[in-house]
Amino acid sequence: MPLSPGVRHTMRAPLATALALAMTGGLLLGTAPVAAAASTGPVVPKLTWRSCGARMLCATARVPLDWSRPRGATIALALAKLPAKNRSKKIGTLFVNPGGPGGSGVDMMRADPEALPASVRARFDVIGFDPRFVGSSRPMASCMSDDPFMDFISSQPAFPVTDSQEAAFAAAQAGYAKRCDRRSYLKFASTASVARDLDLLRRAVGDAKLTYVGYSLSLIHI
Repeated sequence: MPLSPGVRHTMRAPLATALALAMTGGLLLGTAPVAAAASTGPVVPKLTWRSCGARMLCATARVPLDWSRPRGATIALALAKLPAKNRSKKIGTLFVNPGGPGGSGVDMMRADPEALPASVRARFDVIGFDPRFVGSSRPMASCMSDDPFMDFISSQPAFPVTDSQEAAFAAAQAGYAKRCDRRSYLKFASTASVARDLDLLRRAVGDAKLTYVGYSLSLIHI
């Protein structure tokens, strides 16, 4: 299933670069027109926002579990929104996520809602989202946070050095992923699925183009 035109242009940048672009109005926007939704396509989520803190609004969005079956089972994505301060000059919605992979965009927004420059927050609704199976999005990929997973992680070297260590490391990772796949939603946790989720969220907020900024957890926590 091809990606929608609205998700071809996204942005992944270190924190300093992302903020510099934001301050100069350089946030990356998609340029392709929005295709009409096919009758067999996914149902666009209806977002019901509720207060969840000072100026913060929260909602959940239902998206397809399996994008090869867009009208099949759905999962819930958690969202947290800081509305644009200057509503009369609002440009659109900016989606943000801290990366990781596995970081919570909802937690990021609630912990530091003013992380982006005031010039951006004035004219964009800023929405932090928890990607599928992460944070408050449901269901969670349980095998990625249970005791066996933590035991597995602690048993692995942080940086395999020799050829034999690298081979053992790769084999261990592949083995755990195979075991995890048998009891989780791992096969639905692809980058392509998250990109399609984002495009559906774009449609849910009524934007013609996707505006997105991504970070790296390692940079945020330095």
